[in-house]
Amino acid sequence: MYLYIAILLIIGVLIYTAIILKKRYRKTNSFKSLLTHICFLLIVILNILAPLTNIPGLLRWSLTFILLILGAYFTKYFPEFKKEK
Repeated sequence: MYLYIAILLIIGVLIYTAIILKKRYRKTNSFKSLLTHICFLLIVILNILAPLTNIPGLLRWSLTFILLILGAYFTKYFPEFKKEK
């Protein structure tokens, strides 16, 4: 049962992320601005698949922490949107 829910969640997250990344890439044309979204997507996928693959807790937390730090680092490449008056 958990396997089916995990597969549906991963498919949903991937479709949603593909739509968001496609819209954002059209605006910025910079791959570095997409790396934050990709890191956060990998965190979600890692934590959904961890119980299925029996990844040890320390390894899972370490990978999550590394991806979180990388995602935070790449936020500096976000484009600055100006407010229109």
